[in-house]
Amino acid sequence: MADPQTDRPTGVAGDASLTGASGEKAPKTSWFKLTVDSKPWWAIIVAAALGAFGSEAIKNSPAIYSWGRSFFPIETSQFLYVSSKETKGPVKGVIVQIFGPGELALPLNSAGDTKIQTSARGLADAQIHVRPGPGYVAVFKYNNLVKTLPFEVKGDAQLQVEFSPTDWASEDERSVVPVNPNPPVGDAAGDLPPWMKFAYAELGQTEFQGTESNQRILEYLRSTNLPNSAISDETDWSSAFVNWVVRQVGYSGTNSAVNRSWLTWGKPIYPIQPGCVAVFWRISPTDPTGHTGFVVGETDTTITIIGGNQHNSVSIVSVPKARFLGCRWPA
Repeated sequence: MADPQTDRPTGVAGDASLTGASGEKAPKTSWFKLTVDSKPWWAIIVAAALGAFGSEAIKNSPAIYSWGRSFFPIETSQFLYVSSKETKGPVKGVIVQIFGPGELALPLNSAGDTKIQTSARGLADAQIHVRPGPGYVAVFKYNNLVKTLPFEVKGDAQLQVEFSPTDWASEDERSVVPVNPNPPVGDAAGDLPPWMKFAYAELGQTEFQGTESNQRILEYLRSTNLPNSAISDETDWSSAFVNWVVRQVGYSGTNSAVNRSWLTWGKPIYPIQPGCVAVFWRISPTDPTGHTGFVVGETDTTITIIGGNQHNSVSIVSVPKARFLGCRWPA
């Protein structure tokens, strides 16, 4: 029989509540309790979402773990081994230092020493408390010769270098070897990062003799924060050239004329790639001076770069790897 007020059959409520024989309403059936194949609908959705997220989390777990760990310093041992390239035996008495991304010499033992020496077995055990990641440089000194080795801290590790008088650099070495490779064309040019075509286009820009300055070099220098009084092609303009080049494709450089300012620009890149910004020490690894340019290629002992203020011009030169401090890429 129909209820005249609702036009529903007697005993059927509008919100799915039922009236029993006693006239009392039964509890409402909640949508939350609906099921699919005897399983709560919401549990099926949650399980599917967790399954999808879980597979991604498992796949990326090393990267996630590494990223999270990079925020916290760790205690780690870097075992530094030096052998002779000629005899293959260990080299005793090599002085070792490690510099962090901020170019500060790190304490290498509980006494706080920033310099340690290799033992008769050619080993030096550096105990460091640092954040994991790239941007660290080990410096080896022996018989007035120096070798630098950029590395990434991931945990306990062994770093190995070979000593050779012909491969290690003198602390006062400033010379670089000019080379004249042809600029890349066609597909080879297309494989390079976009800023390299601007670097190659500047080859041959040279300082003028006398009091007159090359206006193009002054343009490089104006891409830095140097005061106008220092804008002259007699000023070291190697960092200015790199600043000017990266600006041509929309990147901000360091705005600094200091070459080592590039050690904190962008992000580190290992192994080095053509087009990355390479930084080298000039007078010594601990001296604030340096040199910088764009990587063109490398051999076992040298890195070839295109840069400014190289023999007073934009040119291509080879620099000993023993002077290498790091390589950077736009972030």
